[in-house]
Amino acid sequence: MTIERQGQRLDHARTPRPTGPRHAPGLRRYMLLAAMSGFAMGFMLVLSGAQGQAAEATMPAGARAAAPASDPGAVRGLLKAQARSELSVQIAAPVESIPKREGASFRRRDVLLKFDCKLLDAEWRAANAAWKAKRLKARSKQRLLAYQAAGRLDAAIAAAEAEQAAAEARQARLKVQQCKVRAPYDGWVVERHVDIAETPPPGGKLLTIVKRGPLLAEMIVPAAWLKWLKPSQAFVFHVDGVGARLRGQVTRIGAVVDEVSQTVRVYGVVETPPAQVKPGMAGQVEFLGARALSERARRKGKGGGA
Repeated sequence: MTIERQGQRLDHARTPRPTGPRHAPGLRRYMLLAAMSGFAMGFMLVLSGAQGQAAEATMPAGARAAAPASDPGAVRGLLKAQARSELSVQIAAPVESIPKREGASFRRRDVLLKFDCKLLDAEWRAANAAWKAKRLKARSKQRLLAYQAAGRLDAAIAAAEAEQAAAEARQARLKVQQCKVRAPYDGWVVERHVDIAETPPPGGKLLTIVKRGPLLAEMIVPAAWLKWLKPSQAFVFHVDGVGARLRGQVTRIGAVVDEVSQTVRVYGVVETPPAQVKPGMAGQVEFLGARALSERARRKGKGGGA
């Protein structure tokens, strides 16, 4: 019985084992691993491309603008008003009228907004009357002091009270003077922040205005241009959309260079623009003679290096 079983075991060991069915699960696992590896590589490629696009999107605007500007003297620029002001006052009173609306032009000293100041006017009159009374009392004390009919302390206190009343009267008068908001310069109304019958808080914004006249140009240029770009450098500002060409010159150059984009801000002033050109418009800035100046600076640098 034992010999027979041993013979069966020996025959079973000699019999060749089938390879197909037993090895099929290993082949499937290999194919699954290969597919997962290919998917992971594709995902990494897509992720790297997205990161590159995100880095380009987060690059400072100056760097994106200055990078393709291989042609010396051609950059993008922005027009700004010489002054942009948000008007406010230090009184609290209802708005009575706003003669100028958005987009309206005005001249210096024109009334842009008027408050209903009946209460403030009454307070000023009361303060002025109190000052007059204290002044008369102080003068009377001084005359009595001359006849030794009043003490020096009483006369000094009366004089101090008169000074305090005078200061309060001046303060009330200054409040009344703010009842009419006048234009500090010639310009345009950009935005109204209050309306008629409203009572804005002291110091609250009332109107936003811009100054009329020559516009300012702001540009971001490569720091390498500082070899030839100097104040008083002439340029032409080609305004987008309206086709206007404005001549100008550089007035000042930024104090620092952006450490990431290696660009610097340049400021200039342009001639008085036509009516269709407004602050906030952009365009192409062409520095006159930039190529020759750049070449001259390059040769000078080579000569100095030699």
